[in-house]
Amino acid sequence: MTPKTFEPDDLNKVCKGDYLASVMEDLDGQDESSIALALGYFHIDDQGKKIPLVDHLKKAIDEAEKNHSATHKDEDNFFDIYKDRLVISDDHTGIVYVPKRLVEANKEFYEGTELVDFDIDYVNEEITYGDSDSAEEYIEELGFKEPMMVQSVMNMVYVNPWDLKWIEGSSWFTYEEIADYWGLRYEDCCKESSTWRDD
Repeated sequence: MTPKTFEPDDLNKVCKGDYLASVMEDLDGQDESSIALALGYFHIDDQGKKIPLVDHLKKAIDEAEKNHSATHKDEDNFFDIYKDRLVISDDHTGIVYVPKRLVEANKEFYEGTELVDFDIDYVNEEITYGDSDSAEEYIEELGFKEPMMVQSVMNMVYVNPWDLKWIEGSSWFTYEEIADYWGLRYEDCCKESSTWRDD
């Protein structure tokens, strides 16, 4: 008996053509099943589980590489996959603070993050650009009572795989998702001082 083959559940909501060529510049090399799910190449089985259709994805990629170009790729932003959905970075950035004691107590979890010590050197280099007086004022205004670490983050946005569009505001990551995406534990972050993104 020939194995049953499936088509993507909604062919109008798959990423293809120029859109596919654009996103694959950033997604190339990631797990093919994850890419298939994020880009709409899946079938939902009787149990409601999404089954990635990798062969359909590969055919679409081959067609995009031959006949299309990355005309929807912005060099200032990048595509990625988060929770099996296609996301893109945007221009809203933030600064997140985490107590150093929590980072040191969870070294394995925080390994690989971009956390650095929050000190006068950091503020001089990243915030006040060499103005030491302003740097000291900046630190005093934050009023931390213990050593902190800091990491710059960028907001991410969920986008439709079929047209790479999103609804402004409602598709943004929550603060919890921003923390998780950038390798931080939300409950460890200083909620009062972290900016998350410059709305």
